[in-house]
Amino acid sequence: SENAPEVRIAIGHGIVGQVAANGETVNIVDASGDDRFDVAIDSQHGYQTKHMLCLPLVNKTGSVIAVLQLRNKLKGSCFVLKDVQALEQWCRQAALALDNSLL
Repeated sequence: SENAPEVRIAIGHGIVGQVAANGETVNIVDASGDDRFDVAIDSQHGYQTKHMLCLPLVNKTGSVIAVLQLRNKLKGSCFVLKDVQALEQWCRQAALALDNSLL
C-alpha cells in the first residue's frame, strides 16, 4: 500500500536481518515462539505476526540485495512448501530485474 510505513532492519537483526546476513530462506509457523522475532516492530505498527516467510533476493554475484518478508498467510494456517518454491522463483526473477535496472 502507498500508505504503508517503510521498515528498515539492520543486517543480522531479527529474522529478516538474519536472512539478509546468511541468504537462507526462513519459514516460521509461530513467530512469537521464535527467539529471533522482534516484537517491537509489531508493537510500533499495531500488528500481530503469527507466521512468517522470509526469502533472500540474491544477485548474479551471489550477494543478498533485498529480503522479501510475508506475514500471516490469508488462506491456510501457514506457508507451505509450494508457497516457498513459488516465491523462491519469484525472488530469482525480481533480483535479476533489480540487477538489470542498474545497467
